[in-house]
Amino acid sequence: MVGLCRKKHAHLARTTLRTLLKGDGTLPPVLPPESYIHNKTSQLISIKGGGEIQHFGFDDEKGIGSYNFGAVAIDEGIELDEDEYTMLRGRIRNDAAVRRQIAIATNPGDPSHFLHERFIRNPAPGTRVINTTSLDNFFLPKDYIDNLKGMTGTAFDRYVMGKWVAYEGAIYPMFDPSTHVRTMKNQWAIGIIAVDWGFSNPFCALTFLQGGSDDVYISGEHYESRLTITQIIDILSERVEALPITAIVCDPSQPELIQELLDAGLPAYAANNAVLYGIGRVQEMLAKNTLTVAPSCDNLIKELQAYKWKESESKDEPQKTFDHAVDALRYGCVYWQDMLMASQFDNTYIEAPSEEWNV
Repeated sequence: MVGLCRKKHAHLARTTLRTLLKGDGTLPPVLPPESYIHNKTSQLISIKGGGEIQHFGFDDEKGIGSYNFGAVAIDEGIELDEDEYTMLRGRIRNDAAVRRQIAIATNPGDPSHFLHERFIRNPAPGTRVINTTSLDNFFLPKDYIDNLKGMTGTAFDRYVMGKWVAYEGAIYPMFDPSTHVRTMKNQWAIGIIAVDWGFSNPFCALTFLQGGSDDVYISGEHYESRLTITQIIDILSERVEALPITAIVCDPSQPELIQELLDAGLPAYAANNAVLYGIGRVQEMLAKNTLTVAPSCDNLIKELQAYKWKESESKDEPQKTFDHAVDALRYGCVYWQDMLMASQFDNTYIEAPSEEWNV
């Protein structure tokens, strides 16, 4: 038996189920009318000659626990949360003609979504992604395609080209991986480390480097949970010894940890934690293309795309999710622009180590 589902069953009935049984526009139904028996009460389609399709939604999650499938097809997978998807994975235990699997059709969403993590950013074993665009759909009318081509920016990327980019309420919509993410080969005159504390949540430290111009390069990140202060001191000391680090700019909420760094001989400073001011500084550097991120800074890249404003009429407070690396970025950008850029850099250059600093 194959499962066919969507978050809400009513939405499935108006979309994929209708295409399956009634057709779409001038197109005929996928299943010929005389080839099946449809029991609407039990939501079961019995195929003449063998095979069944159980269609359902997550309106009644308890009922899903009794299903056993050889395969499941999910319509608009972006609507599901990770727990619901995990529940479905637990129902794929019947024999299948080829192999047990889940097929997901979806429009792209925010890159913070678990589907992006599981299938694109860090693909799980046995997964496969088939990318298509709206322009590939030869069933769409020409005037509709022409209208799509008129979209610009993030809307065009997501709804036409099928890219997983942040859109609704994005704090850094100007962040473009094709522009801001690349490897820079240079000699570095000065650097700082920006730190966001964490234990259960990740501790994050970003290395900022500046070469022969005003541009800033985030050359590496350390992103790890459950570190002791002794381990953190060792990690930061290694960076200070390897690079021309003049300051370690820290989340000011933990003054006792800043003091621990000072006692260890590290140049630690409390950061300016004015949130909106710092966001404005980061936005300015991204807009001017003076901020570049190394491709290996996976968590920072992900958070820059996922960081959102809280849903309210005034955009004056960011959501407290996916914010550990972007908080460190904010501390570093404020310090860099307000403190370092007002001073005179010396012209002592050293070679950056070839190994990446990323966890």
